[in-house]
Amino acid sequence: MKKIVIIGAGPSGMMAALYASKQSSSVTLLDKNKILGKKLLITGGGRCNITSNLPLSDFYSHITSNEKFLYSSFNFFGKDELLEMFKSEGVKFKSEGQKIYPVSNRADEILSVLEKLLIESKVDIKLNEDVSDIIIQDSKVLGVKTDKNLYTSDCVVVCSGGCSYPLTGSDGKLFSILKKLGIKTTELYPALVPLKTSMTSNLAGISLDDVILTSKHGKKLYSTRGSMIFTHNGISGPAVLDLSSYISSYKLSDISLFIDFLPDISSDKITDILYEKSKKNLYNRFKGYLPTELIKTILPDIDADKIFNLKKAQANELVGNLKSYNVEVTGFGKLSEGIVTKGGVDLKKVNPSTLESRIVKGLYFAGEVLDLDANTGGYNLQIAFSTGALSGYSASI
Repeated sequence: MKKIVIIGAGPSGMMAALYASKQSSSVTLLDKNKILGKKLLITGGGRCNITSNLPLSDFYSHITSNEKFLYSSFNFFGKDELLEMFKSEGVKFKSEGQKIYPVSNRADEILSVLEKLLIESKVDIKLNEDVSDIIIQDSKVLGVKTDKNLYTSDCVVVCSGGCSYPLTGSDGKLFSILKKLGIKTTELYPALVPLKTSMTSNLAGISLDDVILTSKHGKKLYSTRGSMIFTHNGISGPAVLDLSSYISSYKLSDISLFIDFLPDISSDKITDILYEKSKKNLYNRFKGYLPTELIKTILPDIDADKIFNLKKAQANELVGNLKSYNVEVTGFGKLSEGIVTKGGVDLKKVNPSTLESRIVKGLYFAGEVLDLDANTGGYNLQIAFSTGALSGYSASI
C-alpha cells in the first residue's frame, strides 16, 4: 500500500486526497488551518461559483496562459465529472449566465460534501500543522516535515495554493521550500486584481453593466468584456479583473488601456446622436446612455449650437472618448489582494499527463501552486479540482 502525503486542504488538495484514496492508498492530508477548505468558503462571494456551463472545449480560451498543459487534467476529470460527483451527494446546481452555483448559494454545502467523502474514504486529516520541509534524497521524495510531526511517504502532492488571500493559508511559504529543493518557480504576480488608474476619484461607486476593455502590448492584443466599477483609486469588476490577469506581469510603462463604454452602439450611430437636431448640449445627448458624472469626465461641455460647428477631427475625438477612452494604468493591487496568483511551479518541469515533477520522483503538484490561472467564472476552481484529481490518481498508481 502506497503512503501518500498531500500538502494543503483546499479544493485541489481535497480532490487529490479523494482520488488517491480510491486506489487503497494510505493518504494523509495536511493543512496549516484549523478547518478544511478555508479559501473555498469565500469563493464566489461565499456562494461558490464551482465551474462554468460552457462546453469544456471552450474553457481553454478562458485560461490566461499555458492552456495546453490542462488537456490531460480536464480530460481526466472535467466539469461533467465534477458536477456529477456533487449531484450524487444531493447537491443541486443552477446557472447564472455562464456561471454555475449550488442552488443553496452556499459554499459550505460544497465543503460539507468534500469533508464527508474524505471521512468515508478514510483519509487521515491533520489540521493546524504547518509544513516546514519536504524530505528528498537522491531525487526521490521521502516524506514531509511539519511543526509537529515527520511523515514518511512514497509520494507527496503539493496543493498549497499561491500567495493570494494569505489569511486563508495561501501565504506562499511553500514556494520558498520548493526553491530550496531546486524546484523552479516562475515570477509571481497578482491576478484577478483591481487596477489603479489616472481616472478621477469622483467616479468612485459608479458601475457599468457592459464595457469592453482592450490592452495592447506590441503585437499582442487582450480584450475582455463585462461589468466594471470605479473605485476610489481606479477600476474593478469582472471585466477589469479578467484583464488584469493578462497584463499584471508587464511594466506599467508598457501598458496601454482603452475602454469602450458603449460596446453595443457603433461609432456611426454615436456620430448620428452627436449631430441629431436637438437643443440639447453634448452632456444631455448622452445622458440616457451613461451616468452623468462619467459623461462630464470623458466629454467636454459643448452647447447645442456649437456642436454643428465641430470639425471632423474634433467629432472623431468625441466619438473616440466613448468608444476607445485611453486610461493610464498606474498600478495593480498587491499580490496578496489578487483572487488568484499568476505564476508558480514552472510547468516545463512538470509532466502534464501525471502532474509529477520531472526533477523529483514521487513529487506531484496541483492547483494554484502551478503556473496556471484563468478568468473569473469558475475556471480557477475547475483547474483546482481537475489537477487535484489527476495528481491524486497518478500518485496512487
